[in-house]
Amino acid sequence: MSNEKTINYNEVVNPTFTTGQATLEMLATSGNQDAITYKNLLAVTGATEKVGGDANSQNQFFTPEEGRALMMGITLSVEARYAAVTRLLKESGYKSMLDIASGYTPRALMCQKEGIDYVGMDLPAVVDKMLPLSQKVLTAGSHPTYVTGDVTNATSLKQAADLLQGELFISCEGLLTYLNTSELEQAIHGIRQILLEHGGAWYTSDMDVQYDHFSAVAINNPDALQRFAAVMRNVRKESDVYFFPTTFKSLEEKIAFFEERGLHVELCPFYTDDAQLNILYGFDAEGQARMKHLMKSFHIWKMTASEEKTETIHQAANGLDIQYRYCDDTLNAALSGRLDTLSAPELMELFDTLGRKKAFSRLVLDLEKLEYLSSTGLRVFLMMAKRLGSEHLLVDNANALVREIFETTGFTDVVVVR
Repeated sequence: MSNEKTINYNEVVNPTFTTGQATLEMLATSGNQDAITYKNLLAVTGATEKVGGDANSQNQFFTPEEGRALMMGITLSVEARYAAVTRLLKESGYKSMLDIASGYTPRALMCQKEGIDYVGMDLPAVVDKMLPLSQKVLTAGSHPTYVTGDVTNATSLKQAADLLQGELFISCEGLLTYLNTSELEQAIHGIRQILLEHGGAWYTSDMDVQYDHFSAVAINNPDALQRFAAVMRNVRKESDVYFFPTTFKSLEEKIAFFEERGLHVELCPFYTDDAQLNILYGFDAEGQARMKHLMKSFHIWKMTASEEKTETIHQAANGLDIQYRYCDDTLNAALSGRLDTLSAPELMELFDTLGRKKAFSRLVLDLEKLEYLSSTGLRVFLMMAKRLGSEHLLVDNANALVREIFETTGFTDVVVVR
């Protein structure tokens, strides 16, 4: 018989699942009864030490007293976030919740008690544990309570959302700060499409709440923030967690990034005085005041889909008729007539000019009415594809002539023909 330990590759390549387990442990520590139930059923232990850099014991960064304060700060941040999302969910009146990067928190159990239909979406390492658990503690529903998915994959987002009915309360906590610019754009695009179809709103604290500040305020030492950052660098290195998230200079820059991509941002309080936070009362009066001040400086974002801003413009150039319009970060262009050696330079110049006026990351070409396409025209398409990336140049309604040329020249491997 082999004594080799079975390797769970879903966990190996996605080690951030440990953070989700630590979140459950800390929520249970705060006294949340649902979290205690889930923690016991999942037999989760020791995750907080992995995430906190063993802050409860003597180490090079914190004294034992500071380590205890640090963990209190982190635990309070988890309790406060859970309470804030719960408050906003109840206030919203929505009866369906899509919980992206749902982790191990007992949100499904809470939603069942409130009569709210729930779907949690996460990576396989999480769903493999949570789906069997939900079948034990939840009343059977008409759909799975947990499904696998990736926030950067619009198809998996839609599949999860389509399990629910009516307007959606979409939650996404502890994930966006791990995404780079391209991944964040993909997430925004996919969630916006869901909001356009289902209605509702997307709520997240990721873009506003600075969770590391809870530990610094708890320790009440000016260099605590830097020392905690050093702990987290060590933890990520040991866990093979490397990421290059999107960086913004200001809150205004963050909001502009989302609103330019078709979302309206409303700031909601992260903390209100009527919130019952058990961990908060573990601090002395001065510590409570510091923590309340910190929490009141943060917000949860409520985002709804804004109307698409489109602008249709007509331009004729050497036998080529071009009608184009912007839709968020996409330029849509319908070409009719001849794209040859005379008109191709005009199209390329227009492409460059429009890019300077308003940046776009995707180009969709409608070629239904294109009557002639020369090798020079193909060269322009190739230059556009290299500039944007092949996956970001899409061709719609390619007529028989265009399709034949694409297939003959192998151009179907260069652009996406839909």
